[in-house]
Amino acid sequence: FGVPDGYFTDIVLKVRNPREVRKIAEKLSMRLPDTRPILREEILRTYDSIFSWRQGIVFVLLAGAILAFVIFAWDKASGLSAEEKREIGILKAVGWETADVLRMKFWEGAVISLSAFILGYLSAYAHVFYGSATLFEPVLKGWAVLYPEFQLTPFIDGLQVATLFFFTVFPYIVATIIPIWKASITDPDAVMR
Repeated sequence: FGVPDGYFTDIVLKVRNPREVRKIAEKLSMRLPDTRPILREEILRTYDSIFSWRQGIVFVLLAGAILAFVIFAWDKASGLSAEEKREIGILKAVGWETADVLRMKFWEGAVISLSAFILGYLSAYAHVFYGSATLFEPVLKGWAVLYPEFQLTPFIDGLQVATLFFFTVFPYIVATIIPIWKASITDPDAVMR
């Protein structure tokens, strides 16, 4: 910024007695009217208020995504549509065993959920590491005017990916298999009606 020697933009003062901090800040303001003393507790209070509302925004978004997933999985687990039941009834009528129907529907659900997982993970990776998280940037940076340059280093943690996979793909597959099993063990004639 071209600040000449002997001049400073920021100065940190340490005071031994914490009860005297406010008084020293007042004296500093009176002695140097161009300065703006900022106390440690003010900084902590500011960061606490900033990060608490940001945490709330992230929590609401996460809760919405989890709720949507739970509703989707519950819809799949609660029962099959008439078309899906009819399809299973036809497969059973032409000679498919229950294990064959379950295997086919398992792989169908696995391919769909695995494709969605991979597509979502790659999209999130590209958004964060190549798009600089533009959707989250205003929330993460806050109200500051001068932003420091911050480049995220791509890193993949296998345990996190496996945990995310387990909590997204596995429940979906289980939620699709149970109603299919119920439909495939009943009489094909009853299922098609």
